Amino acid sequence: MATLPLVPKQMDALLQSIVLNMNLQLSFDPNPNNPDSPNNPNYDPNDPPPNYYGVRCEWQQRGQPFPDIDEDVVFIRAIEVDDQYNRIRDVSYEETSSQFIKITNYTRVWEMFCGVYGPNSFDNARKIRSRLFDQDIHDQFAASQLYFVTDPSAPQRIPEQRNAQWWERVDFAARFNEFVTEQYVTQYAETAEIVVYNELETEIADIEIPEQP
Repeated sequence: MATLPLVPKQMDALLQSIVLNMNLQLSFDPNPNNPDSPNNPNYDPNDPPPNYYGVRCEWQQRGQPFPDIDEDVVFIRAIEVDDQYNRIRDVSYEETSSQFIKITNYTRVWEMFCGVYGPNSFDNARKIRSRLFDQDIHDQFAASQLYFVTDPSAPQRIPEQRNAQWWERVDFAARFNEFVTEQYVTQYAETAEIVVYNELETEIADIEIPEQP
C-alpha cells in the first residue's frame, strides 16, 4: 500500500502532538479566554486539552506572542535534509487485471529542531532526547512511517539575550527516516516484433512476442 509522504505542516503537527505526550514541565496560557488555559471557566482538569501554548510550531503566519522569561515553552520545526539514503531507490512492478503499476520505495530524512525556553528548559530538553528512545514514542512515529535515527547530539544550552536580559534557551535536534512508497500506473509493451537479418541484409526471421496463434 502506498503511503502519503508527509508535507512540512503535517510533520510539524505530528511532532507537536508527540512532544505534548512527553510529560514536560510546560507553562499554560494565563489568558482566561483561551479554551486551553486553566484559567478558562470551562477548563476541565480531569480532561485537559492539549497545551498548544507550551509546544508551538514555528514559522506560523499567525501565532501567539513570544513567552515571558519565566515561561517554559518549546518551539519545534522540521525540514527535509539531504542524506545519502535519499538517493537509494527500490523499484518493482506489479501487474493487475487492468493495469501495470510501478512501485518505488525510498527513504526521506527529516531533521527536527527544538528551541526550548524557560527556567526548566535544560531539563525539558533532556526529557525530549530521552523520550525519543522509548517504545511508546517510537510507536507513535512508526504509525506515520517515521523512524528515529538513534544517535542525536546532546542538547546545547545557549542563553539568548533579549531586552538586556539573558533568557534560558536550549537547542536540540534529531533526525528521522521516513519510509515512502510511491505507486504509479505505467505503460508497458503488450507485444514486440523481432526481425533478424543476415550479413546480406536478407530477412531470415520475423518473430512476434507473444507469438500469435
